[in-house]
Amino acid sequence: MKYIKLFLVLLVFGISFNASAQYKNFEGTVHLGIPTGELDNFVNLVYGLDMTYYFSHDNAGVLDLGFTGGYTNFNADRRGGLIDAFDASFLKVGAAGKLNFQNDIFFNTDLGYAFGLDQVDGGLYFSPKIGYHFDSFVAHIYYTFIRSSSSGVNDLDYASIGVGFGIRL
Repeated sequence: MKYIKLFLVLLVFGISFNASAQYKNFEGTVHLGIPTGELDNFVNLVYGLDMTYYFSHDNAGVLDLGFTGGYTNFNADRRGGLIDAFDASFLKVGAAGKLNFQNDIFFNTDLGYAFGLDQVDGGLYFSPKIGYHFDSFVAHIYYTFIRSSSSGVNDLDYASIGVGFGIRL
């Protein structure tokens, strides 16, 4: 009985994978940016990696829905200042929505929660992107905003703008 259930699960997965093979459901991108807002004096570089899987496609291929996860690091500027700066790293988990236009231009928005990995608290994040599909490659311009959930003197919001490049599978 156990093998029959396993076989049925693999069969359903195989059929759904084959049915969606014309779409490129998975995107893996790296991004590089600069800080904006409160952090521009303390952070000199923002970099990270994002992975997104789109499981829902409408019939016209205009709207894609899925989930996303990634890592973002705000690299502290340690060139001698009055404060002891430290890196702020986040593990992001959220939902993704993408609008595809006719000439391979897209608008994407990620919304979720960013877990703080260093000496920072996590918080809600929002990341809109506009970009272009090159068959199996993707390039985009992004803005990311992470609202820290801490309350107090040291609560900072983390924001950046930059570019991202990746592959679509």
